[in-house]
Amino acid sequence: MQQFNFNLQHEFPKDLLVQAGYVGGLGNRLWYGYQANAAPFSAGGNASNAQARRRFEPQYFAGITRISDIAYSNYNSLQLTARKRLSAGYTMQVAYTFAKSLDVGSYADADGATEQDPYNLLQPEYARSDFNQTHLLRINGVWISHSSKTLASRDSS
Repeated sequence: MQQFNFNLQHEFPKDLLVQAGYVGGLGNRLWYGYQANAAPFSAGGNASNAQARRRFEPQYFAGITRISDIAYSNYNSLQLTARKRLSAGYTMQVAYTFAKSLDVGSYADADGATEQDPYNLLQPEYARSDFNQTHLLRINGVWISHSSKTLASRDSS
């Protein structure tokens, strides 16, 4: 797995910090479970004759799951953040991420699935990851109320 990032920061007056960054990642040789005894589609092929079309001992075996380290993935994102440091009784942070995650097999059934093309396992499966979130916005902050300031000054005396 390779990970990389590049960030730029600028601090403005009034305790404000703005950051923009690129974050990326590449995954190679990831585990991938696939059907090693798939019934390839052929002319006249249907569900009733699928077993007869399997490659390995169709009279004995149905699905055979094979797990190999042949999968790959990538992730790219633009991440923007603005932070206001604690002053005037409050602090705040706003963060936005624009991202895309692609892979060949983030589906929940990791012990083997029915591929689109048993002779070309990975290329037709390469698509957005199941966990891909294109837009992500997070906002948080803390405000110190006057009543809590009053309580803090009473406790310290």
